[in-house]
Amino acid sequence: MQQTSFNGLPLELRQAIYQYAAIDDSEDHDARQIRIQYTMKAVGHAEVGVLDSQALSTLETLSKISTEIWEEAVQYLTGQLFCWILVSDAQPHMYLLRALRKSVPKDILGRISHIRLLRLSVIQHTFDLTSATSIADSLAASAYLSRLGLQYTDRNEHLRTKVKGDVGYAITLLPYVFSALRRPDLNIELADALHMRGQTVRSIDVHAVKEAYFWENYVGAFSPLRMLRHVNGIRDIELFVLWDSFLGALHRPPGYDLSNDATRELQRNFVEALKTCVPAKSINCHP
Repeated sequence: MQQTSFNGLPLELRQAIYQYAAIDDSEDHDARQIRIQYTMKAVGHAEVGVLDSQALSTLETLSKISTEIWEEAVQYLTGQLFCWILVSDAQPHMYLLRALRKSVPKDILGRISHIRLLRLSVIQHTFDLTSATSIADSLAASAYLSRLGLQYTDRNEHLRTKVKGDVGYAITLLPYVFSALRRPDLNIELADALHMRGQTVRSIDVHAVKEAYFWENYVGAFSPLRMLRHVNGIRDIELFVLWDSFLGALHRPPGYDLSNDATRELQRNFVEALKTCVPAKSINCHP
């Protein structure tokens, strides 16, 4: 029987193999989503944190086998068909992006055009809107907070300011890490968008958010989004806001339990307010 080399296989089959090898199917993920996860180490470890990505591991292995195969795999996996999901649940994405710049070749990062910052949040790292004991305990043991030398308190303004700065800095890093970036998806929690000046918004007039002060009082409270104005090449970027509820109903404060209609209107108005301040090519939202 005549043997066929890998390069002798049809291109479609080779691409299917790259995709199968690069995407973790242990969880129910979209077949077009390539995940990179970052986990921060506790104080005392020599390294700050570690990256975990089946795709990056696959590409590293291919680079040792064949430059030609590696090049074809990189070209396919960084194409417009795939969205690279950046997962950094326990700490702001700034640390993940720094790790990428340090350890992943520019020949890979510089070709990725579509990324998603999963759970881009300030509240998730401070939980200042809830006094749930279990959350407070988990934050007290957080490697992120430990490395900052901070502890959780219900009204730790210094902590909140530091987290906002780290989340915002991640946004400014995007074009430096992904020089070909054309579509960033921001996965955010509605509670982040409606947290005003460190206070719980008990009642919200969904029509008032159309007024000029909305940016300063509401969008401005989630100050990391302000950094979008300073992103290099922002006029060529198609920005998507993907709303989520990853905090869960139990961890949301009273006053955020809005009707579906009110929630949708707030989301639309939030994006319209964002458009007045961020000169992106386009800004859209997806519930």
